[in-house]
Amino acid sequence: MTTILVGAALALVALGAIFPWLSRWGGVLLIIDSMGGLLLHLGQGSAYSLMWLVIGLAAWLVGHLVYAHRDGFWRSWLAFQIFRLPGLRLARP
Repeated sequence: MTTILVGAALALVALGAIFPWLSRWGGVLLIIDSMGGLLLHLGQGSAYSLMWLVIGLAAWLVGHLVYAHRDGFWRSWLAFQIFRLPGLRLARP
């Protein structure tokens, strides 16, 4: 079951290259769901919730990065600020 879910999350990131809006919104939904899982389950299954949080954050970042490379500007101010960080500065257009 976990491999199917991880495969679905990786497919979401791969689709982000084609449809950046899908990656951005899918990432936001994964982030919200994993934060809810962390808060509601109170430590049980926190590794899965953290995994989904990282996958959602990666999908959101990939969607914004693809959009910025394709259209030449950032879709949100928060994405622009995140890609100004030293590690991610190399990836921005």
